[in-house]
Amino acid sequence: MTSKPTYELLSAALKRDKKILLIVAIGFIARLFYVFFLYEYVELHYFGKDTAFANTGDFSAWTDSIKNLIHTGKYTVNLDNEYGYFGRMPGYALFMAPYYLLFGEHYFTYAICFSQIILDTINIYLIYKIFKQLFPTGHSPYIAPFIYALNPINILWSAALYSEGLSVFILILSVYVYTCNTRSSNYFIVGLLAGFNILVRPQLVLFAFLFVIFLCTTVFIQRNKKAFISLILFLFGAFLTYAPWPARNYLLHDKLVLTQDIKGFPKWGIDVNSYLQYSVSIQGDWEPQFSQILHNHPFQIDKKNAYVTPTDSADLAKAVFLSQHYGSSFSNWSGYWKEKVPRNQYDTTISILFDKLQKNQMQYNPFHYWVTLPLQNLKKCLFKLDLTQTHSSVIFKMATVMFVWRTLLILLGLIGSVLLFKNQNFIFKLILFFFVSWYILICWGPSGQMRNIEMRYLLQVDTLMIIPASYFISLIVNHKSILAVLKRGNL
Repeated sequence: MTSKPTYELLSAALKRDKKILLIVAIGFIARLFYVFFLYEYVELHYFGKDTAFANTGDFSAWTDSIKNLIHTGKYTVNLDNEYGYFGRMPGYALFMAPYYLLFGEHYFTYAICFSQIILDTINIYLIYKIFKQLFPTGHSPYIAPFIYALNPINILWSAALYSEGLSVFILILSVYVYTCNTRSSNYFIVGLLAGFNILVRPQLVLFAFLFVIFLCTTVFIQRNKKAFISLILFLFGAFLTYAPWPARNYLLHDKLVLTQDIKGFPKWGIDVNSYLQYSVSIQGDWEPQFSQILHNHPFQIDKKNAYVTPTDSADLAKAVFLSQHYGSSFSNWSGYWKEKVPRNQYDTTISILFDKLQKNQMQYNPFHYWVTLPLQNLKKCLFKLDLTQTHSSVIFKMATVMFVWRTLLILLGLIGSVLLFKNQNFIFKLILFFFVSWYILICWGPSGQMRNIEMRYLLQVDTLMIIPASYFISLIVNHKSILAVLKRGNL
């Protein structure tokens, strides 16, 4: 007796449950509506792109890497810089490459956009299966997929030419494989997916790390031999997909780069990198001072926090002047006030000055650096309610609705996670710890790339919070006693 192909099983399951078929259809139509009627406007006023489906920004870096690999045999964003080899991790590039080869440079962006929409539509069904498996009785399995189907921020990023959409799909698929099949061999598949997802978005290493921690807890505290086999399979799978990247970096380029290093981009040399590190050590953003450098305008800053040693004022003035006139990476940004500046010895001087100023903040202004600023970052992460850089009132209102809804889902998800904390299935704790630990890292981490917060960096952890949020909503809909759930720890 031969087993039916997966697509036939999926089709049969959808026919048996017409409600989820309807929700999936609604989600797909919503995404198509967004692309055909809103995408170009949003790309212009939200993402700041001149045209929709444009091969620009971060996306162009992966395209350049693919081109260089095809034409020179070298995977690099910049053939003229030794750090170009590490500028973009290869996960999203591997996803893009077949479209580039099949559709060509002028049309492959359209194909990728619509492929991501299809993957995001599949996520609706996967979330339905996950929720139904985790809560087989007493809860409506349609709340979670319905929320995801119409969640504005997921619709927005499903079509965007960034790696976020693909990383969300792989993350949800990983959770689906783990929850919906108990065979030990599935841990190998989860490992493969988790390892590859690190190559798509580097922060997903935290998900893989926490998965290993919870498996280790099961092995060593509960003395579970089956869990030990599952742990080995997961690690082996993750090793197969992730390990070739750092191995390539070390063996071929003599640098142990575990994720990526953006110093190979003309815009992200040591001068700009050090400025970013310094700026987020005194405030929650690198603007408007970054634009003041680019446009050769007077540099304005909060002197109370910026000047913590007698030499800070002079060092900062020197660093700003050199950045405005001789910073090569600054000169590569759009809007720079004069012609581009080639790489020169002043880049190192600028970097040393800004690094010194940042270290002074950490040493002599520690409360502001380790407490005040991170709490401001946390507030921004949880309660961002509008856009500050848009001239479109329509986009402003749309973004406000999106961010308010996002904050509400996060709060409901946190409540649901607390209610589920006693449950034996570690997936609930994994979702909560993934959310909390990433928010702590991105708000408190000493790296400028962490403290320079963008909402897309939070998309993966926020998406998983839909599951506990839907559980809490289901409790309310079914009039269940929350106090009783807390006391018993039942689902």
